[in-house]
Amino acid sequence: MKQNELIKCKCGCGKDIWKYDSVWRERKYLQGHWLKKNQISFKKYNPQELIKCKCGCKEIFLRYDSWGNERRYIFGHQGTKRRIPKPIRIKSKEKVKCKCGCGKLLKKYDKWGERRRYILGHHQKKNRKNKLIRCKCGCKKKLWKYDRRGIKRSFINGHSSYDRGTSFEPYGTNWTSTYKENIKKRDKYKCLITKKTKDLVVHHIDYHKKNTNPKNNITVTRGQNAKMNGSKENKIRWKKECERIMTNIYGYEY
Repeated sequence: MKQNELIKCKCGCGKDIWKYDSVWRERKYLQGHWLKKNQISFKKYNPQELIKCKCGCKEIFLRYDSWGNERRYIFGHQGTKRRIPKPIRIKSKEKVKCKCGCGKLLKKYDKWGERRRYILGHHQKKNRKNKLIRCKCGCKKKLWKYDRRGIKRSFINGHSSYDRGTSFEPYGTNWTSTYKENIKKRDKYKCLITKKTKDLVVHHIDYHKKNTNPKNNITVTRGQNAKMNGSKENKIRWKKECERIMTNIYGYEY
């Protein structure tokens, strides 16, 4: 039977270890010391050496931890290396006019003591006169040319996807529940694009509500119908795709 005995750790730390562990496997290093074989010269290692934390707090701590790894910061101080000194706050209630021309008053200094000239977002409105314009979607509604932040606007919120007001047009006279049911029955109650069978609606291929020709209507899901609306380029792409599908299935010519 093997005899257990004390040997020196081969990393060079000079500590004693048992040659065999509890299951009689041979050992050469103290736990965690095999990584330090060619990294640290333990002859120069002083476990009691003290240094100052490099974050700038001037606190003193041990240079090496219990494993012999060199340290530069106290635990948690590494992120505070570049400390920004707190600014001197100016307690001034003096107010000045905003330089954008709106005539509103603002505090001359912010809470950090920095000089202010504009209300938040008003620097973009300098030398601009806000006025009412018509929404470019075609709905004929009016909106302010610049918003509160001074950013130029062309559409009312949500109207950018409207195609010259076609969303406000009424449907054709034969656009009834019976007609829509016949279109779904023709398409076998499934979306011709995603092949799903739930939450179905009828979509106009050319995006004109009054055109209720059966070859201009296709069955899609409600989510797919929302995807097919939007920008002009998006509508053109889905129009070509729907026409291709209808031509392959029913032989319609467009």
